[in-house]
Amino acid sequence: KALDSLNLEQTRFNQWLYKKNKTLNNVLQSPGDFINYMLSKVPFFVFFFAPIYALFLWLLYVRRRFTYMEHLVFIFHIFSFVFLALIIGTIPDLIFGTDLFVNLILGLVGPVYFYLALRKFYGQSHIKTIIKFLILNFVFLISSITAALVFFAGTAALY
Repeated sequence: KALDSLNLEQTRFNQWLYKKNKTLNNVLQSPGDFINYMLSKVPFFVFFFAPIYALFLWLLYVRRRFTYMEHLVFIFHIFSFVFLALIIGTIPDLIFGTDLFVNLILGLVGPVYFYLALRKFYGQSHIKTIIKFLILNFVFLISSITAALVFFAGTAALY
């Protein structure tokens, strides 16, 4: 009825746009629901983009004897540690009403653990590990931002 009153064609695309407009109004009225919906999709994001991160590791450590699957397991290990640490860090943050522990984990504990894990798993010198750590962090940052934008735009389009 709304499309007819606006003198627009009854195409699937116009119907989809109209529904997205209604959804946008709902998001603006209750942004918490939309944020919870997006956060519920983060595990899917991590699961589907972990192979891309493993590919970067495989390319960076191409001379090592590890297979692509071993790099993928390593990435899942890192993600598991970070998620577990964030869960543990959320508990005192909820008790004290701060974001201190989660920020500490994301800003200090996570990177230190990632460096130590790279050093132990790949067994290279401190200098090589630091250089590769910096390269990986840069690549992960750029690819994560790009992938997150694509993923969340797709999620928002389906919301």
